[in-house]
Amino acid sequence: MAVDGHLIKLLYDKRELDTAAGRLTVGVLVLQDLFAIFFLALQPDLRSPALGVLAVSLGKVGIIIAVAFPVSRFVLPPLFNAVARLPELVQVGALAWCFLVAGLASILGLSREMGALIAGVALSTFPYTLDVVAKVTSLRDFFVTLFFVALGMEIPAPSWYFAGWSLAIGLFLVISRLTTVFPPLHWMRQGHRVSTLPNTVLKGTDNLRLLQQLRELNRSARIIVHAELLEEVPRLYAAGADYVTVPRLLEAVELLAVMQAADRNMLAEKRAALDRELADRHEVIP
Repeated sequence: MAVDGHLIKLLYDKRELDTAAGRLTVGVLVLQDLFAIFFLALQPDLRSPALGVLAVSLGKVGIIIAVAFPVSRFVLPPLFNAVARLPELVQVGALAWCFLVAGLASILGLSREMGALIAGVALSTFPYTLDVVAKVTSLRDFFVTLFFVALGMEIPAPSWYFAGWSLAIGLFLVISRLTTVFPPLHWMRQGHRVSTLPNTVLKGTDNLRLLQQLRELNRSARIIVHAELLEEVPRLYAAGADYVTVPRLLEAVELLAVMQAADRNMLAEKRAALDRELADRHEVIP
């Protein structure tokens, strides 16, 4: 779930969270979370996948969802509204809610992770979500680090067998992303940008990785790339970029010119000049 937060932050930093491609990406992430809920419910029983046992596990998931979502819809909003002026209580209340649902899942014989996931999905629609996320970021990063350290300690000694399976699974993930996201969007005439961007974001590709791949393919190529954040500029130059543009600075220059025109009561002339400039332009990639 930390990956979801990273991808959403990536879309937010690029100002693409409210675009069609951004909404599609978030939709795919939500579906992945829903499938993760059912997988976490079935995972303990996969060694003996009897139909009755699996049905019981799904029934327990239904019980948790039937309890969690009505409570989050009718009970939690008044409570959070009452403590909205105290950020510390909002944070404690959100954590208490996650622990409560995780404990309920444990009592029913399901994994605590699945309960916490359901609680997080239920809280994601609240207006206080961003505040809660900002408060628990340090805790999240600390426990995510412990999680991956514990996961790494359980990895068996490397062998050609495991390396082969790892490469096969990684290749399957890349191909499945492309074959499941691009064809339907392209068939719906959403354009190449919308059809490819969700797949690119979900794979975690960014300008730095693209730059590194291009530099490996052609050492003498002249590469111009843009950076969303100022801190990305030195990393892109270090990776081999010949020139880095920062759209935010270009927008600031343009906005300054607009503000100066407004101060001089010349917005109509500024708008007319922009209309003339855009009259003969067309989108190359819709």
